[in-house]
Amino acid sequence: MDIDIEKLIKAAKAGSEVLKKYFGEVLETKEKNDASDYQTKADLESEAAIFKHIKSDFPDFNIHSEEEGITDKGSDYTIIIDPLDGTNNFVLGVPLVAVCVAIIKNNKTIAGVVHNPIIDQTYYAQLGKGSYLEGKKLSVNKESDIERANVSYIQGYKTGNHTEGDMLSRIQNAGVKRALTLWSPGLDFCLLASGRIEAIIINQMEIYDYVPGKLIATEAGAKATDFNGNNELDTKNDSFLISNNTAVHQKVLDLLK
Repeated sequence: MDIDIEKLIKAAKAGSEVLKKYFGEVLETKEKNDASDYQTKADLESEAAIFKHIKSDFPDFNIHSEEEGITDKGSDYTIIIDPLDGTNNFVLGVPLVAVCVAIIKNNKTIAGVVHNPIIDQTYYAQLGKGSYLEGKKLSVNKESDIERANVSYIQGYKTGNHTEGDMLSRIQNAGVKRALTLWSPGLDFCLLASGRIEAIIINQMEIYDYVPGKLIATEAGAKATDFNGNNELDTKNDSFLISNNTAVHQKVLDLLK
């Protein structure tokens, strides 16, 4: 089946319209698993707006969404939805947030969209067709000097809080230009795809946090491996290193040993 990427973009933008409406407001939060993992009415309403389009345009597809969970219709295709990537940023009023949507066929991601509602930018990719920002083809950069590399670290809620500080210290002590933690995985992948940063370490993230952006980065030339350096082929692997495919990759891998 040939996926109409415009329909996926339309769904992401529908969620983004909700987020723009609420951005900057003081919102009540509902804790899910711990103090740092919560939802707001913006998450829920964004998801509902996305669902409206997805259920109309892809009625037979399975759905795996952050807030609603899994709807299994027995299809080979699954829509992955994060209606508000960067909820912590959103609540704090930090404009690093996104709506992320992807389609997986069996175990392979075939389409992905990341839309930043605050500055109205749409990143998208289809398997084998490249990555784009507003129609402009994207490519990772060729920086190979670790001292000029920006490396982002992203961990899931099930990873201990002490891990983040330890990893950021190890990255910085390795002599990188900057160690980053931006709290919006979708946008991190887009920064890599755009040639703005050089590597991202993903540590035990949920599937909707990395699947859409990962395709955008790899279609822009990024390399993904597990922490042992083996080519990362499993869409559902929740821990991996993705980089601009230069000497930076091995140098960052060495930090993970």
